[in-house]
Amino acid sequence: MKTHTLIESQLLERVSEWMQNGSPTVDGVGRTKRTALSCPSATNSHGDKVFAVFDEVAGELRYLPVAIDVPEIVKTTLDMDEFALKNRLEGKCLTTSCHYWHGACQLGHFVSKVEVSVRVTSRNCAIKDTCRWIKENGPKVCGTCAFVRNLPLSPPTQKTT
Repeated sequence: MKTHTLIESQLLERVSEWMQNGSPTVDGVGRTKRTALSCPSATNSHGDKVFAVFDEVAGELRYLPVAIDVPEIVKTTLDMDEFALKNRLEGKCLTTSCHYWHGACQLGHFVSKVEVSVRVTSRNCAIKDTCRWIKENGPKVCGTCAFVRNLPLSPPTQKTT
């Protein structure tokens, strides 16, 4: 089980609270009319390109100069769940098939609202031109995005007591 960074913990707390409240539409979510955008938090089920790797020592992403296909050897011989936790995957935004979709990406909105002391720009990100989070929330989302590993796209299982 991975240990979450401080920023991931803050983000997951917000997302968990939102889910516990029934995943309502959130006020102030950015929207775009652009279609065919990419998801910067794709999971192993639909992520087909790697655009960044998480540097555990630095606690932030190291962006690749270009997004690369997930190697076939990884798909066939490694645990893709583990691979997806250590690398940021890009995939086609699933829109209405995604738990976070409510006319726009709620997850991108939550990422844009977590404050980080270091500001990162999207200029080094291989998917900046197609990233739904940037198109809906502006480049400020990159500041937080750079400090999180892949996040779950489905609601976490509820603990029963």
